[in-house]
Amino acid sequence: MIRNKCLIGAFLCGVLMTLFFFWLRMPPQNKHEHTAERTLSFFYDPIMDAATASVSQVECAKRQELVDDAVFHMRSAVNSLKRQNSRQKLVERFIGMHGEWTDDDMVRAAFCGVDVELEGGHPPSVLIVVRSPILELSRQVADFYANEIMLHFRNENAGLIEKMSAWFECEKAGKDATDIARIEEQKRKALKKAAQKSMRVIPSANRRRNLH
Repeated sequence: MIRNKCLIGAFLCGVLMTLFFFWLRMPPQNKHEHTAERTLSFFYDPIMDAATASVSQVECAKRQELVDDAVFHMRSAVNSLKRQNSRQKLVERFIGMHGEWTDDDMVRAAFCGVDVELEGGHPPSVLIVVRSPILELSRQVADFYANEIMLHFRNENAGLIEKMSAWFECEKAGKDATDIARIEEQKRKALKKAAQKSMRVIPSANRRRNLH
């Protein structure tokens, strides 16, 4: 009987020692981590009216096709920003704009930990999550990252319009008034169509929040 009690005691001590050993090896958790989130909706004009923030009444199949295409372009943009060389440029620009953050490693860690999740819906959206030991840094990085995504598509849209306009201007060279008028009408229609296929990205203020 005594021997059995000793064996049980030894077994329990062994279990406790094992648990204590693994507890010592566990990485310390950061109890002071702060999280900031930003949500962006993205769409083409046929999906949603940006002025009224209402879903347009295009046929369901066509709307889903446009949503799928928008998701593809958003995923490509997010993957591009996540590349190491792109992220390094983002960090450098952020530090240049926010001289109050002198700890470059902390800023770099915040950018490395940025999580962008694609969410469904009409229109679809992306949730940007930033974590850092300082709440204000999390907020500023989240705002900066969201602005970079919006800027990416603004620049892409503007670049396309600029190239198309330049092409039509070249077409008008040496033409008479009748041909120029015809080219101008073609340009108007082409630019309108291009605008409808330009990605729109807007903040979703009602879903924007900070978590402590």
